[in-house]
Amino acid sequence: MYHWWYHFSKIIFNLPLKKKKKNSPSTLLKIITSQFILHGSFLFFLNLPLSITFIQLVSYGTQLCYVRLVNIISLIPFKEVARTSILSKRWLRLWKNTTNIEFDENFFSRSNEFQRRDFLKFITSWIENHKENSTIEKFSLTLSHLDHETDCEIVKKCVTFATQHGVKDLVLDLHCLHQYCDGFNEPKAMFELPKEVYKDKTLESLKLFSCSFVETELIKLHALKEVYFAWMELKNEAIKMLLSNCKMIESLSLRHCWMSTKFECDGSDLSLRRLVIDDCNFFNVGFKINAPKLTCFMYYGKVIYFKIENPLHLEEVTHLR
Repeated sequence: MYHWWYHFSKIIFNLPLKKKKKNSPSTLLKIITSQFILHGSFLFFLNLPLSITFIQLVSYGTQLCYVRLVNIISLIPFKEVARTSILSKRWLRLWKNTTNIEFDENFFSRSNEFQRRDFLKFITSWIENHKENSTIEKFSLTLSHLDHETDCEIVKKCVTFATQHGVKDLVLDLHCLHQYCDGFNEPKAMFELPKEVYKDKTLESLKLFSCSFVETELIKLHALKEVYFAWMELKNEAIKMLLSNCKMIESLSLRHCWMSTKFECDGSDLSLRRLVIDDCNFFNVGFKINAPKLTCFMYYGKVIYFKIENPLHLEEVTHLR
């Protein structure tokens, strides 16, 4: 079985694993500079310039204790943290312990099926070799499509891994890049949310793209504060059940969703403060909003009729066509 680093190096550098000696702080910048010059493809995949923050982190990294370094790299985007793995054995171990994990197919592959398979192998190996039991703050997975049963198994493995580590912010973006909703021929959700998620009592933010769910199970996530649904069919009853049972939800966003029933966001005891509706299809034109604590309402799409009751705390209203 290949080491997880093999898949990572193959994706990023197209090179096998090479052992490196310990490097002093004075030589770290030289190493990373030479690596980026020799392997410009890494910057191509990252599509980002070398940031000042990252340079400072490399320069002083060996002088900081392990716990502080983990806290720092967890504040940096995952694709930038991955860069540190080329520096030394210490950084090779360290970057895997970030609490902000983001596997994005668009970041690792460029519409190349071979790169995509390597990317999926990398995800599997990374998860299998993760030894830390610390809580994961955020776990994000983005795949452009699910071609095989093995793809679905990888998604399930990712979700299980995230929930086992008490993830607080979960993002599953599984919508096809060419998926399009015309209001009449809506594509079905690509995936169904695994049952492990419904048992996660620490989940505060849930973002689902083309990922269906069971409404009677989703309402068990009482710690939710932010919910984001995109590229899927929704039922108004499911939204009402979610808001009425998960009292801590403050932000609800719907993007490219469709609903065959009338949409209503109604409840005198709702905690909802932010509501965003972006290019959604409602078969019943017009909807009603009654959320006393609502401070921000943003609507993007065709002009329709909507009624806002008790707008006492509204500070921002945006309507763009």
